[in-house]
Amino acid sequence: MRGVPRRVVGGSIATLGVGAGLLGWFAPMGLDGPGQTGLSILIVAAALWITEAVPLFVTSFVILALAQVWLGPELASAGEAVSRDAFTSPFFSDIILLFLGGLSLSAALNKLRYDEQLARWVIRVSGSSVPLLLAGIMTLSAFLSMFLSNTATTAMMLTLCLPIARSLAPGDASRKAIILAVPFAANIGGVGTPIGTPPNAIAVQYLAESGDPIGFGRWMLLGIPFVLIMLGVVWATLLLVHRGSRGAVRLERQRTDDIRVSWRRRLVLVVAVLTVAGWLTGPWHGFSSGTVALLPVVVLFATGVLDRHDLRGLSWDVLLIMGGGLCLGVVMAASGFAAWFVGHLPTDGVPTWAVLAVLAVAAAGMSSVMSNTASANLLMPIVLGLGAAAGPEALLTVAFACSVAMPLPISTPPNAIAFSSGELTVGDMLKPGLIITAAAIAVELTFARVWWGWFGGFV
Repeated sequence: MRGVPRRVVGGSIATLGVGAGLLGWFAPMGLDGPGQTGLSILIVAAALWITEAVPLFVTSFVILALAQVWLGPELASAGEAVSRDAFTSPFFSDIILLFLGGLSLSAALNKLRYDEQLARWVIRVSGSSVPLLLAGIMTLSAFLSMFLSNTATTAMMLTLCLPIARSLAPGDASRKAIILAVPFAANIGGVGTPIGTPPNAIAVQYLAESGDPIGFGRWMLLGIPFVLIMLGVVWATLLLVHRGSRGAVRLERQRTDDIRVSWRRRLVLVVAVLTVAGWLTGPWHGFSSGTVALLPVVVLFATGVLDRHDLRGLSWDVLLIMGGGLCLGVVMAASGFAAWFVGHLPTDGVPTWAVLAVLAVAAAGMSSVMSNTASANLLMPIVLGLGAAAGPEALLTVAFACSVAMPLPISTPPNAIAFSSGELTVGDMLKPGLIITAAAIAVELTFARVWWGWFGGFV
């Protein structure tokens, strides 16, 4: 029953949006027929994504269907015919292929327990004091989430860290710090690479459309310093907010000698190294990141390292959500709504930092209560339309802000996993989460902007 009002609200707003477009209610705003249709589709997408009246990936199909059966004919009747492939191609674009390769590589590393082996080693050598242990846990969680799913990273790391946290006294606040360190670091770490989190990949697509394509290595150059600064902020915040014991933690002896060396493990390691190297050297060999991502997909499935069951287990819903967001961007551009919207924004004479601040706060606020992928999908087409009023750095600002919003259990899947441990209350997560989110926005608007200008060419 809890889901009924949400579905009613979302469905009602979506229906109203369609009706308004069909009846011409948006005409007084100065929109022509295709523009009104584009606004209607945007309202439908926003209503369904925000309320989650239907699964998020279903909304992507709704966008595609409306684009094909409504906007396409509308554009044709207005003499502005757009190929129907323009609406379907985002669902298997280079960015989707890049993420598919990342998911395949992640599945192989997890299946052959490379991630577990690394996690146990880091926990064993990081030291037994709470501050050192936090630093080790956070560093590994952030690193893994740059290349693996941050959801999978959190699930695996919490499995290893919960016994450590529970070895402390029940009232010791350090228990909460150790548990929160995993999801918070995983959220932050995802910013470091284009495949770390869906908003990054979406930003890469829109950066290419804006005429400023960004490669894998360049993204890491811009993102890693931000990750390092924010990991320091998270570490200090957790130690301050959840101040508990600082003494030694009794670590259970971690064994990894049951992991057998095999040709499959060697192959996965070689493929992982070659794939990452290919992503980092894109400007030299000329192949796109999506093309390089075919290597793990083809090799791992062709050799049997991954099978059809692993294929079914990939996060296809995430790929569909990303495709729907990119399709929405095409809808807004082709319909003319994006140009109309940008033309009515009071950006003349407004400092760039003020525009970026509004975008960062909006992105963080939306992502705190809904999917960060959906938030990025809704905001980035608008940001792209701003053009010179904000610059390509606005896309980075939105992508980063979507990923670092983490005040609530519903803000990110890693937060939800940590909350499900039963060791935390909403208040335990809310206070440090708000501090970290606010600090991340401040870092974006100060240090990150300077860094992007120096090394990213964004001025």
